[in-house]
Amino acid sequence: MRPAAARTADGRPKRSVISFIIIVIVAFAILGLNKVYAGSVSTGDGEHKETSVAPTGTFDLSNIRDTNQPVTVILTTNIEIVIPDGWTKLGTLKYSKIYYQNANESIKLVDIKNPSNVSIITISIKNIDTIPPEVRSIEYSETEMTNQDVVVTVKFDEDEDEYMDFQAPWIALDPYGMVQQRTFERNVDYIETFRDLAGNETTAHIKIDNIDKDPPELEIVKTPTNPTMGNVTVTINSNEIMQDVDGWKMASNKMSMTKTYTENTSETIAVKDVLGNTVNPLIEITNIDRIAPVCTVEYSTTELTNKDIIATITADEYIVAAAGWELQTDGKTLTKTFKESSTENVKITDLAGNSSMCLVSVTNVDQKPIETDVTYSNKLVTNQEVTAQITTNKPVKITNNSFNWNISADRKVLTKKYNENSLETLKLEDDYGNTTDVKVELNNFDYTGPTIVVSRSQNINNKVYLTLSAMDVDTVMTSGVDTSTMMYSLQSSSKEPTEYTDKFTNGQVITKVIRGIETYFLWVRCADKLGNVSSQRFEVQQDNLFSYNTRVNYSTTEITKEGVTVTISANAELRELNGWKLSDNNKYSMTKVYSENTNETFAITDVNGLERYVTVNISNINKSGNPIVTPTGDINKNGKIDVGDILKMQRHIATQSSKATLKKHPDWVLSDELIQLGDVNRNGKIDVGDILKLQRYLAACADRNVAKKHPEWLEL
Repeated sequence: MRPAAARTADGRPKRSVISFIIIVIVAFAILGLNKVYAGSVSTGDGEHKETSVAPTGTFDLSNIRDTNQPVTVILTTNIEIVIPDGWTKLGTLKYSKIYYQNANESIKLVDIKNPSNVSIITISIKNIDTIPPEVRSIEYSETEMTNQDVVVTVKFDEDEDEYMDFQAPWIALDPYGMVQQRTFERNVDYIETFRDLAGNETTAHIKIDNIDKDPPELEIVKTPTNPTMGNVTVTINSNEIMQDVDGWKMASNKMSMTKTYTENTSETIAVKDVLGNTVNPLIEITNIDRIAPVCTVEYSTTELTNKDIIATITADEYIVAAAGWELQTDGKTLTKTFKESSTENVKITDLAGNSSMCLVSVTNVDQKPIETDVTYSNKLVTNQEVTAQITTNKPVKITNNSFNWNISADRKVLTKKYNENSLETLKLEDDYGNTTDVKVELNNFDYTGPTIVVSRSQNINNKVYLTLSAMDVDTVMTSGVDTSTMMYSLQSSSKEPTEYTDKFTNGQVITKVIRGIETYFLWVRCADKLGNVSSQRFEVQQDNLFSYNTRVNYSTTEITKEGVTVTISANAELRELNGWKLSDNNKYSMTKVYSENTNETFAITDVNGLERYVTVNISNINKSGNPIVTPTGDINKNGKIDVGDILKMQRHIATQSSKATLKKHPDWVLSDELIQLGDVNRNGKIDVGDILKLQRYLAACADRNVAKKHPEWLEL
């Protein structure tokens, strides 16, 4: 609330000030009072004195400003008076009254001790206002669409006693606040509350919807947006009507305009709406391109190589992918991998469609494998010199030339002479670094005569039964026994006879009566078809190597976690052997429990001191539960090496060398597992060399003399 003001020049009081005029009328004057207060007052000496002081009073108001609330008046007197009607005594010389409306009231002050002593005072209450002000009019500086501020003027009904309050941003245009004004920058729609100085409120609906200061909202569309060799058309779409712009074609609805650019440009234009609100968009054209790309070519290497060569084409601008080439992430590079020499003209096209040709020439790569053909002057069994020849499809060199090979002038033919079985692997390399391994294998040399085997099957009535056999098992590839040369001589002399008179066939049994400790010598002679001759002497007694036979039995051949009991039986009484237990009855057998798999060959001895070699082969003990590893060569997987394994090998080889056999007996082909198991030569295949090793193994196991002469045959 504003404070009350003095009167204006025209005599009107300023609306913000209340002047309280308290008129104290002393009726009759002092002399009159004296008359009214005619009585006397008793004093202490028995006399009465008259009171001569008239009652007077002053007023204090709870609110002297304009208010719409009751006003409390406090009356303070100089002497104690009779409580006036409507007043309340507050204390000594103080009285109060509440006024709910304006009043102009005379109050009679009566001396309580001298009722005749009376005075009158007047109080005037003029600051109580409970009537709200009234809005006379609301005026707007502009009612048409504008981009300027709008001034709103609110006028109130004039009343002599009305004083309006105002607060920023409203301002008063007159001293009484009866005309107030405010400037609006934006559209509004709200109810404004106004108050007079007494606090009475009134409202006014302020609504402005014609202010538009926003520039047009534009959508700029370029066609095309991708790089182009042609022109680019720019279309500007607006959310409201636009004014014409020089150089632009305006649509009939004036909400769209276009312009065609023939070259790259960067310009700023002014776009205005009908009120003049302006926006300045930047028009940039950068996608017009009428220049063909320039390219360079690089290669991962220019040296001769057998590795992939990567050719890289680099353009001076962004390009599209070319057929057969890979566009890299930078958008300017093409790459292609060449596995062989090649020349091509590559069309390079930029994003706008401009093209140029780029020559790519790769001449230094060769990944073709070295092709070889190995031939031999003789592949039949022979004891004569053999020439091996390697022919290649390109010049090569030997990188491990420790085998003394001869190389032709064009480096495409390699030769070497051999006089014995050999297995060599040559490492060849061409000029580009391609390599290959060439295996040269000769197994057709045979310089050894047949193997002669003599065994004794029984001894009855001093008659010795001898079985004669001859096997050509000395080489991988055998010529075969010349059966016409299979001769023997049983004589008392230990000297080799000059002439063998008796002929035998394989498996033939001959007999001789031998008494006591008589000793005879059996000479056996034979040759293979190449003419390699073997002769061998065998000492024959009644009690010698051939006096007894042996047999090995196993408590189980099935897979087991337990030990396996091995029993060796003989047809003669045996001597004790460390680790073995002789039978209690006739000592013709011995046993031993094996807790681990084993493959061992050892000699047993009869009571006459004669030895015989036996082999114990256990492979079925599996304590871990994991699959059993079958011994090498045991294709039958029966825990031992026998003729069944050899038969399977022979059948497999037959299928590899004859398509007819393969077609007829496909079941003869060994699996990869069995091939690995039977490959005792460790050359990656089953061949006659593997068969030879097994034959030699069986021969050594069957004959002590063979085992003593060739202990290495017992090793697989």
